[in-house]
Amino acid sequence: MLVLAGTLLRFFCGMYAKAWLQSPDQLAWEAELEELLRNGNFSYKQLIHYPHEGGSFFISLLALLLIPFKTIMPALSLAALLIDTAIRFVQIRITQRVFGDRAGWAFAVFSILSLPSLLPWATVNFGLHAISSVFPFLLLYFATSVRAKERSAIYCGLLSGAAISFAFDNIILVPAYLLFLAVTYRQQTHVVRSFFQYAGCTILALLPYLCCRLFIEQSFAFEDPGIFSVRDLSFENPFSAEQASHLYKVWYTSLPASFFLSAVNWLSSRFHTTIVLAFLLPALFIAVRKGSADPPKLLASLLILCFVVIYSLSPVYTASIEHKSYIDYRYMSYLLPFLLALMISSFVSLPKAGVLISYTWISLCAFFSLVYISHLQPAKIALYEPAGWVLAKKYGSEPHKLLQIVQAYDEATQQEMKKGFGWGISTGLLRDEKAPATAAVEKINILYRQFPPSDRQFVREGILFSFDAYVTPRLDPAIFPVLKMKLEAVE
Repeated sequence: MLVLAGTLLRFFCGMYAKAWLQSPDQLAWEAELEELLRNGNFSYKQLIHYPHEGGSFFISLLALLLIPFKTIMPALSLAALLIDTAIRFVQIRITQRVFGDRAGWAFAVFSILSLPSLLPWATVNFGLHAISSVFPFLLLYFATSVRAKERSAIYCGLLSGAAISFAFDNIILVPAYLLFLAVTYRQQTHVVRSFFQYAGCTILALLPYLCCRLFIEQSFAFEDPGIFSVRDLSFENPFSAEQASHLYKVWYTSLPASFFLSAVNWLSSRFHTTIVLAFLLPALFIAVRKGSADPPKLLASLLILCFVVIYSLSPVYTASIEHKSYIDYRYMSYLLPFLLALMISSFVSLPKAGVLISYTWISLCAFFSLVYISHLQPAKIALYEPAGWVLAKKYGSEPHKLLQIVQAYDEATQQEMKKGFGWGISTGLLRDEKAPATAAVEKINILYRQFPPSDRQFVREGILFSFDAYVTPRLDPAIFPVLKMKLEAVE
């Protein structure tokens, strides 16, 4: 009942806010699925949203089954809501099994209103970070609670490989589990065998995904086709002094800031993070202190540590505490449910004031969520131009495909998306270029000519918009005059 109560809350919040209209990724993904149904041209490339998120294939299949109910809300939002319901149930049951009934019930109560940064993900698709949050719970269960302990490394390996195939966020499972084996080697009778079992099973479970990346066409028009490439991200020089400083900054910036999104306007962002730290740090101290004698808390602590380290050294790190959008902290939505379960389990383990502290913390989270909900405003416009940008990054080398995808929309929406096509093509080809960028400019010119004359005006507007001073990534302005002259010559 508590899970269903949370689902109803998320459903009504989603219906009111219609946040999916502000998610270019979902708008683009939905457009692809609609076109796939219209033309019956099923392909793996069109069913995945991004190659590094193999789980999007299964979400697409579920969304296709829900298309008949799209008058209620978009099929992808309904799919997200069903999946969110399932994973919250799994998270609660595993918390109960691993940390005990008191922790399980407290976490279930927490999950109804949850956190401001987690609620919107139940009806919005903008990466699989929130959906993937179930996998740390599953690893914790298979590593510490299955009856056949001698086979737990096999189960954990198969789970890790499947999880990484689902979304690359789950790469943290590998170092966390290996560290867990290393730290608990005295309690392991066959630690070396467990290590090789885990490594072998992880690779085995990854093979289907790797085969898809190698042998099924899914390349994006302007992105690195590498087997482990991730959506425009560059991982160059991750060990600089500046990057190393992120390892401690994250604990008082983006991590605590991602909880409440500065939901209360009359409290400063720093005060919001201070409230979080006042509960977070003692909870982590309790978990680490008990970790030597409590394998679940040890593994949970290692999972959190590995996430924070990898996030800190990655290009997606942000040190801001001022953001108020859940999208700005979307990567944290992978960690937060697991972190909250560990915090609650740490509090309830205290002998006297544990329950009081737990429900005080849960009440604070509920308060900030209610404030966040009270401030929700329905989305007034759909971000179709950025959705066109997303589609162009995938199909920009196939203008005919882009036009097929948008043909079912009304004329005004088509115009917006065609502007996005020009923006995405220009960004994709010129992102890392410096003037004169002759080859890239000529490629843009060739693609521009492939659009019908009636569409070129909108595509050209998008290409020119990509050089706007407020647009990211920032393109080299010295390329602009030559490119503009080339486009104006096409008639």
